[in-house]
Amino acid sequence: MLAPSGIAYAEVADPVACALVSRTPESHTFYGSGEELARKVSAANLPIHDRRLYLYTVETDKGAELVFFERVKGKEELEVSRWKGASLGDLKEQLNAVMMTNQGKYCIGKKSTDLINTKLELQPAGARAIPSSAGDLVRVSAEEQRGDFARVTFFLLC
Repeated sequence: MLAPSGIAYAEVADPVACALVSRTPESHTFYGSGEELARKVSAANLPIHDRRLYLYTVETDKGAELVFFERVKGKEELEVSRWKGASLGDLKEQLNAVMMTNQGKYCIGKKSTDLINTKLELQPAGARAIPSSAGDLVRVSAEEQRGDFARVTFFLLC
């Protein structure tokens, strides 16, 4: 099975770490606009540095976006994939259901990625440096919103 970056999961996953974090996935939702969202997300101090795979969604009344981040073993950067469209539909609820039903039995990153790949066509968006905080990740999306009220949801996977 390939991760969004096109690299086989076996090449990137640490089985011991995966077993630990698959029992502790997280989701966090924030509401606001522009810089306010980036400030809220930064203040929440989300543990993105402890995760290999994570994503966030941005939803406004004008559309939706999903941005997926993957830390590849041996690299000091993140591979980024992205989708933009009219609506995420019930994808977030389905991701939450996967986290509840998985109960740490399987790699939550693989289970979540499999679900996302059946619903959306993620496009490679290149590599980026590992950010200092999750707020730095949403800053660009927040600036693109130009003041629109939005909901941002982070999913911290494996």
